[in-house]
Amino acid sequence: MKSGMALGLLLSLCAAAPWSWAEEPGVTNNTIRIGATIPLEGDYKVYGLSMKRGMDAALAGQTAQKRHIEFIAINDFYDPTEAVKAAKQLIVLKRVFLQWSTASARRPPRRCYRY
Repeated sequence: MKSGMALGLLLSLCAAAPWSWAEEPGVTNNTIRIGATIPLEGDYKVYGLSMKRGMDAALAGQTAQKRHIEFIAINDFYDPTEAVKAAKQLIVLKRVFLQWSTASARRPPRRCYRY
């Protein structure tokens, strides 16, 4: 009986190990990276700059599970094509955990989902 329970426990730990050791994109021991594509230049920069200032203020000194939250904003010039490019940059190059705001896109940038 005890050996069966021990074997079951060992197998369950081995099965769970890959998921517990896997690192999420944008999450390190010290930091969680989140990003946004927002207009930081051009006619609509007032909205993007306001969003960036608001996020910076909201996240100042905040932690999640003892990790600092890093906010990365990429300029999309309030253009849907640029928003898709910026989203890909956040996902592929910056490896953010979470992408927030696609205000410049008419639809969510579905092309980015595969990244």
